[in-house]
Amino acid sequence: MLSTNFFRSASSLVRPTMMSAAAPAISAALRRGLATASSKLRAPTANDISNLQDLVSNVLVGDKDDLSHYNNDWLRTRTGHSNIVLRPKTTLEVSKAVKYCNDNFIPISVQGGNTGLVGGSVPVNNEVVLSLERLNKILSVNTADSIATCESGVVLQNLMDELENYNLMPPYDIGSKAQCLVGGNVATNAGGLRLLRYGSLRGTILGLEVVTAEGKILDLMRALRKDNTGYDLKQLFIGSEGTLGIVTK
Repeated sequence: MLSTNFFRSASSLVRPTMMSAAAPAISAALRRGLATASSKLRAPTANDISNLQDLVSNVLVGDKDDLSHYNNDWLRTRTGHSNIVLRPKTTLEVSKAVKYCNDNFIPISVQGGNTGLVGGSVPVNNEVVLSLERLNKILSVNTADSIATCESGVVLQNLMDELENYNLMPPYDIGSKAQCLVGGNVATNAGGLRLLRYGSLRGTILGLEVVTAEGKILDLMRALRKDNTGYDLKQLFIGSEGTLGIVTK
């Protein structure tokens, strides 16, 4: 849920802190924890692929060359080796796929338009790629409140074209708008060409729908510009690059 009525907000200042002597120990503990977690992860088997095909309406299976669009980053400098791409059409399909992979220790690489320049959405090894490109519906445009609601797989240019019909525009514009997806923009807190005038995307997102690692669907869709009802949980997911959950709406 994206506000298309623009307000500029002041950015907060964060005081830099000195790294404590305990930092190396903490870092070592984190490395041990990651190593333990990684040892449980495994590549999907033929049986896993069959089960995922029952859960997701569109699944691509092949070698890394067949799936090169999903295995290579925009600059072609990083290459993964995934042999399966999940292309869900609904949030429920995303939820079922994520829950299955989580329960079976199968790593997932979530992907939007794959327009990043640092390989952030490319599988490192042979993880399952979960592409959001088929979640591509613009659900509503509220002209009275200047609020647009869309799924995360909507191409930014398509959203711009739709809003132009209502004499509106999104508060950000980036060079990859013809290919990038709105969900990826949210996950990276994109700024772009309108950042200095309208601020970062974080300040104009009113609500989100998110799927957690356990497959739970969080409904954080609120149309209130000022909401005092507890924690503003959506802010945790904006800019988190998919590490805390998958934005679906």
